[in-house]
Amino acid sequence: MLLLRESGCFGVLLGFESICPATLQRIDKGFNKVSRYRENLERFHANRQAVLGSFVFGFDEDEPSVFEYYAGLHRSGENRLAALCPLDAFPGTRLFTRLEREGASSTTMGLLYFPTRGFSPARMSARQLQEGFCGFGARLLPGAYYKRMFDIRSTPSAGAEC
Repeated sequence: MLLLRESGCFGVLLGFESICPATLQRIDKGFNKVSRYRENLERFHANRQAVLGSFVFGFDEDEPSVFEYYAGLHRSGENRLAALCPLDAFPGTRLFTRLEREGASSTTMGLLYFPTRGFSPARMSARQLQEGFCGFGARLLPGAYYKRMFDIRSTPSAGAEC
């Protein structure tokens, strides 16, 4: 981390992806240790590095309660900046092949891929996924989030809220 700072780097993107160890194993990211997410964020922040934490919603292991866990990371200020994505199945991936086999439709538009999101994870409905994702975004974006976004080198306060 010292080399990052000395090189002039002031932030990193970390692909956390999920809070579920089983999901991480299944998507070949078993090296991500959920139990160390908060510790790792603290290490970067102590080194005055901004972290853009990337999370994906909609894996089969996700339940509706998954959104509250993510919201807690943001309310606490531990993950100050977020890239939040609904699960997308890109052509040529195992997920795309599986969803095609299951009859979920999709379209490709230029270089960008837009799924119809007509599928749902095993443990929540498509509606719960959409409402959870949209509701999470609405809770995340107001007030303190913007302050943290534009003041990436600040230290989070103990009771910071989104």
